[in-house]
Amino acid sequence: MKLAAFALIACLPAAAIARQTDHKAAHSHALGSVDFKNSGNDAAQPAFQRGVALLHSFEYDDAAEAFREAQKADPSLALAYWLEALTYSHIIWAEEKLEASRGALDRLAPTTEARLAKAKTDRERGFGAAVEAFYKDAGLPIRAAAFADSMTSLAARFPEDHEAAVFTSLANMIAWFTSPAAQRDKYNEPVQQYALRVFRANSQHPGAAHYLIHFVDMNPRAAADALEFARAYDKIAPDAEHALHMPSHVFLPLGLWEDVVRSNERSWAASRRENLAKNASPADNSWHSLDWLHYAYLQLGRERDALALIDTASTILRGVTIPDDNPDARNIIGWLAFRHGVESGKWDTYPGGFPTVDAAMKQPRPTPRALSMATTAAYESAVASLRGRKDAGPAREVIAAFRAEADALPAEAPRRAVLHRISTQLDAMLAQHEGKTDRAITLLQELARTEPNTASLPPSTIPSYELLGEYLLAAGRKAEAADAYQKALELRPNRSLAKRGLEAARK
Repeated sequence: MKLAAFALIACLPAAAIARQTDHKAAHSHALGSVDFKNSGNDAAQPAFQRGVALLHSFEYDDAAEAFREAQKADPSLALAYWLEALTYSHIIWAEEKLEASRGALDRLAPTTEARLAKAKTDRERGFGAAVEAFYKDAGLPIRAAAFADSMTSLAARFPEDHEAAVFTSLANMIAWFTSPAAQRDKYNEPVQQYALRVFRANSQHPGAAHYLIHFVDMNPRAAADALEFARAYDKIAPDAEHALHMPSHVFLPLGLWEDVVRSNERSWAASRRENLAKNASPADNSWHSLDWLHYAYLQLGRERDALALIDTASTILRGVTIPDDNPDARNIIGWLAFRHGVESGKWDTYPGGFPTVDAAMKQPRPTPRALSMATTAAYESAVASLRGRKDAGPAREVIAAFRAEADALPAEAPRRAVLHRISTQLDAMLAQHEGKTDRAITLLQELARTEPNTASLPPSTIPSYELLGEYLLAAGRKAEAADAYQKALELRPNRSLAKRGLEAARK
């Protein structure tokens, strides 16, 4: 995701102080207020502080450009290289360009020891050591845990340092997202508490508000307590397209559909403006925002507006070459059409006809995000074929492929559990299709009880409690169906399909 046009107003001292310059905060009406104290010269400060603000709003491309600008103004500012390296690690989005990160570090110096020797203060060396730990030669979960531990130690050494605290929140969030589910709890409190400390001291800090919203992705039931930050963030950084979208991660699990619409209408419009201004590829638009906007339109019953977004995506991408590492653009039309079928029961909105399982299985998978989206695309193809044209063949094909892949993975691999869950839900749909309703219900009862809570995001698969309610209702078991729909609404408040199912079950 990229940044809309912005204006940053920097207030900087007239002359640098030797070694540790106590620069004033860099204020921005468009990106928020950050003050990353550093030893760089005055010429480097506007770009450096802008890069920090952009990085905290996940405007990665523009942040990298800003840090490179700071490096040109002051080649000795080691922090600019370390922070540039972080702009290529989009861990929350399941993307990482390690070669680019390590390339930025190599431009500073060829070894960790040589790079750390370039730090001009103990504090800057601490930041550098944390980043170096993140890019050591190890698996991502190990690197992320080392990054979190190093940043937490640095924040303890400099308790008044806002940037140390906010980057500690980010580092612990990265560790949460890359850890096995059983090990995640220890990262919850640091993410929330370090960001909250900064937000209470500086309510215009973009990272503090941003990470407090992402805390809801980790803990969807905390959404009501995060409304304050959701209402603040898009005003803190209104020129960051991602900041316009992010409040909807709080609004969605609360079922505040009008708010989700407003957030993503603004975010999508900002993305389009920037993309056109930069003459960038149409594939680089913020399909994430369009996806969420489509979902909110459907929840509000605005079916015509939702259909128009499918036409919009299809028109923009017609004839466009989509890079292997852009699964969002590759899958957006299929996502929207699939969701339209699930939510409305109308399966005729695929512009190019029903997608095939073969096409989904052959999608490029250069990143974990691309792998995940290819998996979802195969699931969607199976479900669309089964529910849209009563063809069970694709579902059987996907189940066989997913079971085989899962069985080849280590028992503790998170993907193994995901593949088995998807396969089990498809097994239940097949059973219902074949008239084996009792088996379908039994499978879904167990699956629904253990389904992870991802209520801060639009569902990528049919919520199992809703599917269970549908099958119970079809079997005439209305009281049980009402209970299933009620549980679905407890997890995802105000979802229109669950509300309609509950009403039908109670009649």
